[in-house]
Amino acid sequence: MKTYLRSLRGLLAAATLSLVGHALFGADAAPQAQLLSVTFTQVKPDKVAEFERIQKEEVIPALKKAGTTERYAFSRAQFGESYRYTFSTPIKDYAHYDNPSALVKAIGQPAVDALNAKLAACVISTHTVAYRSMPTMSVPATDDRKVCVLTVRHFAPGRKAEWIKYWSENILPAIKQAGLSGYNHYEVQFGGDPNEIASLTWVKDYADLDQDSALTRAIGAKAMSDLNAKLVPGVIVSVDRSLMRPREELSIQPENKPAAK
Repeated sequence: MKTYLRSLRGLLAAATLSLVGHALFGADAAPQAQLLSVTFTQVKPDKVAEFERIQKEEVIPALKKAGTTERYAFSRAQFGESYRYTFSTPIKDYAHYDNPSALVKAIGQPAVDALNAKLAACVISTHTVAYRSMPTMSVPATDDRKVCVLTVRHFAPGRKAEWIKYWSENILPAIKQAGLSGYNHYEVQFGGDPNEIASLTWVKDYADLDQDSALTRAIGAKAMSDLNAKLVPGVIVSVDRSLMRPREELSIQPENKPAAK
C-alpha cells in the first residue's frame, strides 16, 4: 500500500488512467462504467532510455500480437516523482483472467519470461490497481489537451458516498452549465484503498495552470467558494495532486477513434 501511495503522490496517472487515460466513446448511448488495469512503474534513473526502448520495440509489438487494441501511457509532467510511468489498459471483465494469458498464447511462456526479465532489470517497483470509471459524474474532454492534473482524494471510512453526492449535485451541474469538459473520475476496485477516488482534470497547456481553475473562471470566485462550502468538513482526509502528460509513442490506440482524453 505504501508503494501505491508513493506512486500516486509522485502519477497515471492514467497516466494511463484516463488512471489513468481512457476516453469513453459513443455519446449517444447510456454511459457505461469501464474497468481499467492501471500499472504504476518506477524506473531506475539510468535505465529510462532502455525501459522506453523495450516498451516501443518489444512490449508494444507483443501486446498487439496478443490482441491488445488499447493501452495508454503517461509520465510525470514537471511536478511529481521522477522516472515514474503509468500504463492504463481497459479490461472487459475479471472473468477473462480465468483463461490462459493472451500474451503467453501469442508469444509463448519463454518469451514472456525473457521480456519480464528485461523489464525487471530497469524497474525499481511496480504496482497494479483495478479501477472502475465513474461515467455518470465525468465529462470527458472533447478536444486535445496536453496536461493532466491528477487529484487523488482520500476519504474518511464510510464517507466516500457523501463526496460523490456533493460532486454530482453541485460541481457537475456547474461544469455542464458552463460548457466545460475534461473531468474524469475513477474508484479503486482492487489493489488499493477503496476509500479513494482518482480524478483527472485535463488542461490545454501549462499556461492554463497559471490561472484559476476553468470552473472558477467560468462561474466566479464567489460562486466557487459557495460551492466548496457545501461539502461537509471531515469527508476528505487528505488530497494528493500531481501532473501527468500522455506518451503516445508508448501507447496503443485503437484505429478510427480519437486519442484518449
